[in-house]
Amino acid sequence: MKVTKLFLFILVTYPIILTAETQNYVNNEFIVKFKSTATSKTINKIIKKYSLQIIERVTTENNLYHLKIIDKTKRHDLFDTINKLKLNKDVEYVQPNYKYKIEQ
Repeated sequence: MKVTKLFLFILVTYPIILTAETQNYVNNEFIVKFKSTATSKTINKIIKKYSLQIIERVTTENNLYHLKIIDKTKRHDLFDTINKLKLNKDVEYVQPNYKYKIEQ
């Protein structure tokens, strides 16, 4: 009986453990490039609408931003927000803030 319970526990929790260890992006952070036609006013309106915080304006000439979701409720889930931004006419592209490792 104890072996069966242990097996079920491992079977149920293993995907959660694996996901936590292999997640290749930073939680609640993403990179967005706004179109060249997007004004500062439009960009600030989008940032406010989705409860975002500017971590860094990567380049000024390309409207490239590193953003973070500051309202972490279900209403502002990372991938939900990314999908909504992809539909915005002022956004050229958006992606999670992926982690990269240098292998030695």
